[in-house]
Amino acid sequence: MDRLIIFAFAALLGALWLLTKWSDEVTRGPGVLVRGSPLQENHRKKNPPVIMGNWRLEPVASYQIEARVLEVEDYDSSEIDELVPLDFLLGWGPMSDSGLIEKLELGISGRYATWRYWGEAPASMRTISEHASNHHLVPADTHVRELLEGVRAGHIVILRGELVNIHSKAGDEFFRSSLTRTDSGPGACEVMLVRSVSVR
Repeated sequence: MDRLIIFAFAALLGALWLLTKWSDEVTRGPGVLVRGSPLQENHRKKNPPVIMGNWRLEPVASYQIEARVLEVEDYDSSEIDELVPLDFLLGWGPMSDSGLIEKLELGISGRYATWRYWGEAPASMRTISEHASNHHLVPADTHVRELLEGVRAGHIVILRGELVNIHSKAGDEFFRSSLTRTDSGPGACEVMLVRSVSVR
């Protein structure tokens, strides 16, 4: 009898976990939700580095993005994960439209964004790749981190801050930010020091 009760309790906890997981995503109807593109201004001269723990961040551009959150991935297994605890796959323009997104299987694996489809392509690969990008996020402080940790797929976010290259104190480069939205593959992710967050 005791084992039966324990099993039933475990099953209930599992069901509640799945319900919570499924309810995390914010549902949106069809239509483009974000019409603008990310705003970026490359620094013309070398800016002072930002020191955060054992890491030195080199700001290379001011950056602001309004986008739909397509996927969220968090990390906590290595030293760099304390500095860069989250990746957001962000979409704007056609990649903020549920009508297109629902025809794609999206994901983040090994800090790389992935997408695939079956049958006829719902949009050109250029359209997809130029309107979505994986962002490695560095919270500027604990408040920003708390806000970022509350974001779920389907939210619309406005992130403001800088694109940065990340070096160890020994000088080794760990992450280099992309400075264009037209690239793909290794090196195409934006590495962002996030100074403010708005969510809706």
